[in-house]
Amino acid sequence: MGIELISRNPEGGGLYYNWEGWRWIREFANANGISPSEFAESNDGDELSPATCRALATAIEGHQGEYNKVFAGIHYGRAPAKKHAQTWRESDGFEQW
Repeated sequence: MGIELISRNPEGGGLYYNWEGWRWIREFANANGISPSEFAESNDGDELSPATCRALATAIEGHQGEYNKVFAGIHYGRAPAKKHAQTWRESDGFEQW
């Protein structure tokens, strides 16, 4: 279980984070000056605004090594930061399920 992010932009793609990864995303956002208030604590369909998504994309781009240490692996490959940042940026906001 975790959070599935469904993009408002049909071409933007989506992302999935398990609960441990989602907790890290929330802490990472906060550490980078992004309010975690929009980040759901459960998969209830709440929305993440486009501005929050773009801010997180910028933070991921600026800390790719840190992001890759957490999310690299069989599912996302060795260096997912660049692709994930692009998905966050192009999402036009996400629904959190």
